[in-house]
Amino acid sequence: MVYIMNTMEIVKDAIRYPLSDWKKIFILGIIIVINAISVFLGSVGAINSNIIWILTSMGFIIGFLVNGYMFRIVKSSLNGKIELPEFNDWLNMGIDGIKVFIAFIVYSIPVILVLLSIYMTFPYEKGFFNPFALLINPLISVISNEILNLIALLFNIFGYFILPLSYVIIIIPIFLVAIANMAYYEGEFKSAFKIREIIEEISIMGWINLIKLYVMLITIVLIYIITGNVITYIFSFVNLNFVDTLVAVLFYLILTSYFYMILARSVGLFYMPDKED
Repeated sequence: MVYIMNTMEIVKDAIRYPLSDWKKIFILGIIIVINAISVFLGSVGAINSNIIWILTSMGFIIGFLVNGYMFRIVKSSLNGKIELPEFNDWLNMGIDGIKVFIAFIVYSIPVILVLLSIYMTFPYEKGFFNPFALLINPLISVISNEILNLIALLFNIFGYFILPLSYVIIIIPIFLVAIANMAYYEGEFKSAFKIREIIEEISIMGWINLIKLYVMLITIVLIYIITGNVITYIFSFVNLNFVDTLVAVLFYLILTSYFYMILARSVGLFYMPDKED
């Protein structure tokens, strides 16, 4: 596989890419809004709390279509397409979305296990039965509350924040290339876990190039977050729940959809192959 485009070219192309078809931006945006419909309706008290879980479950299932369309963009980009893919063959798109979701869970297992082990081995939480606590309770009993609170604080900061965040920062670019690898192999699920092949391909394309792309995408994410916060702050002066909800819906409908398309296109262009197998 040969690296074709430089990082700046990839980002510029990805930013222009969704603008070729606003209709599809809105279609993906509608799917994203439906995915979060329980949040929007709940925020204005428009639904009974007893059915929120039903809408949440429906939104969770609809979310697979979001993943599936992003996967379709990656696959389309690998095939050299310059236009957004169509919204059709919904069943297969949903299946692809499920594959992406499961792959994400698998790649997240290490951090999940770390968080779980930290929760199980730290005995400071009162009222929580922990067999490991029996081994060190005698030691804890002679430590002052101030020191114990400090230990708990440092433990929580490192265990629940620094360690998981470090893993996420490292694994996300590898995960994205893994999804591109799965797209290259026509959705073959096991291709997302060919770690040796994925690492080799990244090495060929260049780790520095991947890091540059990652930094640029993070910058775009920050712009996306800041834009959302600024819009929310501006409309916070209007003390009406439905206005806040309407703004949030429009944000998801346009900006979130646009951002997802940029991300998927960037991944596809970075991986774009020129193989001679």
